[in-house]
Amino acid sequence: MNNQSSKLSKIVFILLMISFANGFFFGFLYSNEGDLRNNHKIEHLNSENINKMIQSPLKADLDNPIIADHRIANIVRLDQIPETAIEQAKQALHIAYQHTSHGSQIISGMNYLPNFKENNGGTLGLYAWNDGPLEGALDIDDYFADGGDLGHLGDLTWAEQTRTYLDDSNHADVNVIMWSWCGGVSDNTEEGINTYLNEMNSLENEYPNVLFIYMTGHADGSGLEGNLHIRNQQIRDYCIANNKILYDFYDIECYNPDGDYFGDKYMTDACDYDSDGDTYPDSNWAEEWQENHTKDIEWYECSPAHASTAHVMGNMKAYAAWWLFSVLAGWNSTITSTTTSSSSSSTSSDSTNDTSNSQNADTSDNLFDNKPVIIGLGFTMGMFVLLGGVYSLIKKNW
Repeated sequence: MNNQSSKLSKIVFILLMISFANGFFFGFLYSNEGDLRNNHKIEHLNSENINKMIQSPLKADLDNPIIADHRIANIVRLDQIPETAIEQAKQALHIAYQHTSHGSQIISGMNYLPNFKENNGGTLGLYAWNDGPLEGALDIDDYFADGGDLGHLGDLTWAEQTRTYLDDSNHADVNVIMWSWCGGVSDNTEEGINTYLNEMNSLENEYPNVLFIYMTGHADGSGLEGNLHIRNQQIRDYCIANNKILYDFYDIECYNPDGDYFGDKYMTDACDYDSDGDTYPDSNWAEEWQENHTKDIEWYECSPAHASTAHVMGNMKAYAAWWLFSVLAGWNSTITSTTTSSSSSSTSSDSTNDTSNSQNADTSDNLFDNKPVIIGLGFTMGMFVLLGGVYSLIKKNW
């Protein structure tokens, strides 16, 4: 009888170990499923996050939007783009860029970036660019049109200039077109912005081998209730919904490199903002950040137009440009950010609803994350009950 009890105890012990192993296995399985589900979410920029998976170089029919905004500003500063990706951009891209003074902030930042990087141990000539083809440099035809920018209120002069330029056989190698705004978003209308967006889409269809970069307009101190913020959100929403390429000029201005948001503080194009709630700008986020960080180590002078002391803002615009060019040339960049964009602070009812839905989605994800533990424990407890019954039957009939 003792031998029989001993055998019975061994059988029960083995079955118990199997139940524990199964419980942990199923818990781990579901936990990984939750992680995969979270890691592959693609969420809108409007009060949510974007996880962008860029797959193909120079692909006009994009599978996902490509958004160059404040979230990627530190990627270049911290040398997180492989040098091979930068070199690939220099080899693959031939860019034509037209702008006026505000748009020159990108170029100003790019002009002084090479020395900054090289003086801090970077590869010689890595961030070189040139106005025209040059070995070892990114080819940018700066000021490629006869003049002007994206204009005002549905003006399409820029579009005709683009067609004239691209139809010229001398520019057959150009595969990226970028136009910037000056003050043309501030005084624009919903209809006027739609005209811009539709014309950009038409150009994409007419020139399928060329990538067209959309852009938002610069800050003007009008705050979240201002027309500028609303029209920029219109551009951003369109680009996200239709998988376009966007250089989010305005969003970059709304954040310092640490991710602190100033778009709700009546921020101007010089990075001045309202620090005491009276709606009048009285501080400057760029100057404040620069005072607390080491010049020529963490930032460099570049004197961007309209914001001559806001050097770090010009730095961030150069960083965003190089990130975007690297992605367009085929670098696979996955961006996952917990920082909400300037669009999340919109005062519209749609934005409020989006924020609510985002919060509900987060709650659902938390429940999903706990589900593996519940399933694993439930399976283990079920096995205990089953084994208890088996044990009773075996003992009764042994």
